[in-house]
Amino acid sequence: HNLMACYLYAAWSLKRGVEDGLAADEAAAVRRWKSVIFSIAIEEMVHLTLASNLSVSIGGAPYLSRPNFPVPPGFHPSGVVAALAPFCHALLDHFIYLERPEGDPTSDSPDFAHPVNLIRRQTKGRLMPSHQDYLTVGHLYRGIRRGFGNLHHQLGSRGLFTGDPASQISPDEVTAPGMQIVTDIASADRAVDTIIDQGEGAPGHRNDSHYNRFLGVRREFEELT
Repeated sequence: HNLMACYLYAAWSLKRGVEDGLAADEAAAVRRWKSVIFSIAIEEMVHLTLASNLSVSIGGAPYLSRPNFPVPPGFHPSGVVAALAPFCHALLDHFIYLERPEGDPTSDSPDFAHPVNLIRRQTKGRLMPSHQDYLTVGHLYRGIRRGFGNLHHQLGSRGLFTGDPASQISPDEVTAPGMQIVTDIASADRAVDTIIDQGEGAPGHRNDSHYNRFLGVRREFEELT
């Protein structure tokens, strides 16, 4: 939710075209960059829907509350800085860092300072969930998939998937790649895989991932400037 807002803010900060003083080649490039960012933001909306469907499938509900920007330290792990900023080279570095595959050594832009000594530990033995750290978005969702697998092993499908599928957003209501309802462990795994693969890229095939598309925008931006 927060990343989607950051992406849209960046896209809308770009000039409109020749009417704002851009040369023809610059205007064409800006149109391409806006198209890329908007397409990524739309896929983030799909991810938000899939995360909500995952929650509903086990008897939960969508959680759409979020803090104002800039998001204060501690709401996310220290490595996730969410702040609204206009389109620039530093912001592209930041987006690439946020969408990076797990294990990628990419560093964040120094313009986005990370809080120091902030560690969020998951506390075991409590009735309510607690914050936990994760290095990347993919890391977070792999943990969610592992949690679904553990609960499925303990409770079985009927004991885990207690939510009403009719309360989820279905592909009949929203047509988008990867959109689906969650009714069992197989569909839960597919939903998580969609979020991971569209963001950081599927292993061995990352050309259309958010990570690679932002790399392409940065490369063209550097060539143009």
